[in-house]
Amino acid sequence: MLPLLLALGAVGAPPPAAPPPTSPDERASAAPPSAPSPPRPRDDDDDDDAEGKVAPGSPLVVTGRRLDAARTGIDAALGATLYALSNDAIENRPGGETGRIAQILAQAPGVAVQGDAIAIRGTRAVQLRINDVIVPEAVRDPQERLGTRLAETTRLLTGTLPAQFGFAPGGVVSVTTKSGLYAHGGQAELFAGNRGFVEPAAEWSGSVGGASLFASGSLERGRAILAAADGAEGRDTRREAGALAFADLLLGPHDRVSLLLGGSDERHRIDGTGLGPGVEHGSAGYAVGTFQHSDDGLSLQASLFAAVATDRVRFRTAGRERRRSFGTQIDATQSLGARNTLRAGLLASHAGESETDPLLPGSHAGRTPLALYVQDEWKIAPALTFNPGVRAEWLRGPARQAKLEPRASLVWAAGDDVTAHAGYSRYAAAPPLRAARAADLPDEADDYYDVGAQRRTGPLHARRRPLLACRAGPARRA
Repeated sequence: MLPLLLALGAVGAPPPAAPPPTSPDERASAAPPSAPSPPRPRDDDDDDDAEGKVAPGSPLVVTGRRLDAARTGIDAALGATLYALSNDAIENRPGGETGRIAQILAQAPGVAVQGDAIAIRGTRAVQLRINDVIVPEAVRDPQERLGTRLAETTRLLTGTLPAQFGFAPGGVVSVTTKSGLYAHGGQAELFAGNRGFVEPAAEWSGSVGGASLFASGSLERGRAILAAADGAEGRDTRREAGALAFADLLLGPHDRVSLLLGGSDERHRIDGTGLGPGVEHGSAGYAVGTFQHSDDGLSLQASLFAAVATDRVRFRTAGRERRRSFGTQIDATQSLGARNTLRAGLLASHAGESETDPLLPGSHAGRTPLALYVQDEWKIAPALTFNPGVRAEWLRGPARQAKLEPRASLVWAAGDDVTAHAGYSRYAAAPPLRAARAADLPDEADDYYDVGAQRRTGPLHARRRPLLACRAGPARRA
């Protein structure tokens, strides 16, 4: 594919620099004055440029960055294997910010493509978090729906995850969105390729006082050739739209609230296969509201989330599946001194699915999982950190037996170039709701051991893993 990237416009670019002085009078006026001179009168253009913008060193920006750092400290992935990707790295790749987060992550070690989704460590049970809040379960494979242009940083966490991460044996994808507090203006792009691929996209960010907003949206169109089991070939005409908006408001030097709204709509028109012509249509929407507090060594983040999704299939017969989920997530970090940090939290949610098929009786399934965790980070020596923890999960609801998941990791960091770690984690996972409707499957338990080292040599990394083992098996029925 020979990509064509056309930049249609940019809004909010800085004004062009003034030309250097050429005449003696201009050079004299440009020289530093020996005495204070009266201020230059402001014109309408100055007011337009400054309107809505926050100075980089203003108290609002300082407070915002301090709260961002506190949020990052809440989900510190100590002992896990971490791959991070900045927005600059995404923009510099072929195609720039075009595509989905899953397409970027497919190039990371340990990640493979299974069907229409990515799998980490051989499982598709991957969790996506946006600004350290889980995307609701109703949004299936959210990394396939989320565009790369909304992310300031994208992190992939695998290996021995600490106790705060659960319900995801494969790994965690953590996305930090762009913010209107640090960037102002917008841009529109058009990306085109072969097989009729076209993607117009736009984004905008800005702030007024302590309130900031970032919004991004895109529309993809393309065609693909599908091969049926009988050797026949069909054509898939695809259209996919996605959008996300993130707004936050500083309530003071220690508090802020934020709202995240996202959604996607995907439609496939398929013809020429053994099933005959048909249409697949999927849509999803979600909302997350968050309150954050950080003061005197305590960082607290509490969120409410909800999502709905619908998948429709219409070939010779029509079918429909509806999903919904809602819940709350609370995470807290307390510094107990220079060498000790305590973290704890809970995650409670409810998920339900209903399916209709003209050839089969309708079905419905639901569950209310609950999880509690605590972990205690100790700095044993300046370069050595021990992070034990435990997680309790009621995978099928508080009325069923809890699964205990001990976690522990030991990390040695010699400066910024060399690190080594050893860890153990136990993961528990319930079968997907659609599988649980088909059969009474048991829960799964995995014991994961990881020992490795990393050395940074310029832009490259050298890794060695003397021991990497995983033991999996079904847990007892609750």
